[in-house]
Amino acid sequence: TAGDTVAVALKAIFDHADFVTAITETHLDEIFNHQNVINKIINNLSGTYGNVVYNSTTNKFQYYNETGVLTDVDWSSLNTTNQSFAVVGSNLVITDTAGDTVAVALKAIFDHADFVTAITETHLDEIFNHQNVINKIINTLSGTYGNVVYNSTTNKFQYYNDAGVLTDVNWSDFNTTNQSFTVDANNEFLILSDSDGNNVSVALARLQTSKPWNKQNTTTQSSSHLDDIYQQGSVAVGASVIPTLTLGGVDQEVKFHVAGNISTTGKIYTTNSVYADYVFENYFTGYSDLNDKYEFKSLDYVKSFIEANHHLPGVTKVSDLNKTDSGYSFDMTALSIQQLEKIEELFIHSIEQQDLIDRQEAEINHLKSESELTKERLTRLENLLLNLK
Repeated sequence: TAGDTVAVALKAIFDHADFVTAITETHLDEIFNHQNVINKIINNLSGTYGNVVYNSTTNKFQYYNETGVLTDVDWSSLNTTNQSFAVVGSNLVITDTAGDTVAVALKAIFDHADFVTAITETHLDEIFNHQNVINKIINTLSGTYGNVVYNSTTNKFQYYNDAGVLTDVNWSDFNTTNQSFTVDANNEFLILSDSDGNNVSVALARLQTSKPWNKQNTTTQSSSHLDDIYQQGSVAVGASVIPTLTLGGVDQEVKFHVAGNISTTGKIYTTNSVYADYVFENYFTGYSDLNDKYEFKSLDYVKSFIEANHHLPGVTKVSDLNKTDSGYSFDMTALSIQQLEKIEELFIHSIEQQDLIDRQEAEINHLKSESELTKERLTRLENLLLNLK
């Protein structure tokens, strides 16, 4: 009820001599009443008795004999002396002295309501007397009680206190309220601190089993938070599923999705097959290897295009974007190239306009100079005419 857990290896239960005895002597009726077991018996009997069925009214197994008559199975003809019991995969396989076997799904046993009751009320002492279980408890207690041992005479866990006296573990002393989780300086243990300041250490290596992350360039599971890791699946942060992303009518494969804001103290890099310097290459050389389909457009063309289409040439129009309830989705890599393309085009147009302005200013200055000379000549002519009078 405090939320603490203890894991007992199923093998530790299966290894105990009383396990099979408890199944065969105590729970055999429950096992053989389970539909999975009934189906298994039917399948195993079919080789001897043909088409076997289970009569739920008489609670008997029946088969069709050679004359087609439905007949009760004669159990006395079956070998009921069990030679061995073995766990094979997810089945308990029972072998008789004739070498015949029957497999009972372990899940059929575990699903029965009496299974846990039988373990906790009948076999708890055997479980806690098993050396593997004892070792597991000793390792768990060692962080708080130092050198922990199990007294098989008193059936109690004990530890050496500060005075060196062997003392029974007082289970009521355990604080089950976790205050913090930290990792030790050597990155080997997870340290759990309770609200009283007591600590218990758990080896990180024990927590790494069945993790989805592998060390990079290997198939070895990661065992340290400092490892370089990878996985092959997709990742959703802040969401239970990655929403479908459709661009240009094609669904895109998304490997990483964040439902929220993203911040970074570093930089974001991307890859692309082209870069917008093709604008300058095309303008000055007439062709670009970076983008052989690009053509530099005049301002007159751009003006006409904008009037007709309401967006810049070479920039994705809004009707081609995927719109969801959250807004428009667009390719930031493509958009950044398109923006740089427009910036370079603007610079070229600005340079051309500046060249035109410079030529016009030179021409204006020339005209001004000519005008001043003409004005001076007119003034001299006027003076000359006046003197002649």
